[in-house]
Amino acid sequence: MIKMLVLDIDGTIIKKDFTYSKELRDTLLRLQNNGIKVVIATGRMHNGAVPLVKELGLNTPIISYQGSMVREWKNSDKILYTKRMSAQQASKVIDYFRIQKVHINAYSEDKLFVEQDDEHIKEYVNHRFVNYNVLDDLKSLDLSKLDKLLCIENDQNKMQKVVDDLSRMFKNELYIVKSMRHYCEVTHIDATKGSAIRFLCDYWGIDISETMAIGDQDNDIEMIKTAAIGVAMGNGTPKLKENADFITKSVEEDGVVYAIEKFMEVQNV
Repeated sequence: MIKMLVLDIDGTIIKKDFTYSKELRDTLLRLQNNGIKVVIATGRMHNGAVPLVKELGLNTPIISYQGSMVREWKNSDKILYTKRMSAQQASKVIDYFRIQKVHINAYSEDKLFVEQDDEHIKEYVNHRFVNYNVLDDLKSLDLSKLDKLLCIENDQNKMQKVVDDLSRMFKNELYIVKSMRHYCEVTHIDATKGSAIRFLCDYWGIDISETMAIGDQDNDIEMIKTAAIGVAMGNGTPKLKENADFITKSVEEDGVVYAIEKFMEVQNV
């Protein structure tokens, strides 16, 4: 029996037009009302995920920043789990991003900071319920409190070089992953959605065999490999699909609902 369902946001429950279906919301509420933990796991900031979780009517803690943080929101702002890279590591990543001349997002204490007030950041915050702060120098922040660094680059060859370079430079030190084709995310080596799932299993006394996870991007690979049933969206990346136990329909076809009906219908929820 599945006792915890973990869902990515963008491309999984949120469609290209930034909407979700009534059927999806009703299905998730039905699961929750039957005692199943429905958890959102996202690369977004915690505060950027809260409005959506409220709309969906969910009441569980949120996995944010790719798994750097698990935080309550319903009755408190208590941080249950956090993993942050060191200040030295963050400084080296920022230096590398600057050399490559890519746009940099830095996330600290649930605020978003940038050095470049450009079209990249304006597009990024659109429909994400967040504001941003412009600094002359990101290194003026307390780098030991960074939850995540992200770079934005539309040139796919250059983006792949960034991912490859950082993966080589910080092998076994940092978690480097593409969350979308033009986003490269950098977090603590243990800051993955999979690690956050294991934490919540321990927190709630749920066995990993009682979990299911659904996602669409490479940053969801650790999540679907960790859960007992790992589902890739029909619109998911090839690499994610290779690691999935099941490939559902696309987000535009309510693939989450389809997967729930396939694997959880026997629970009569």
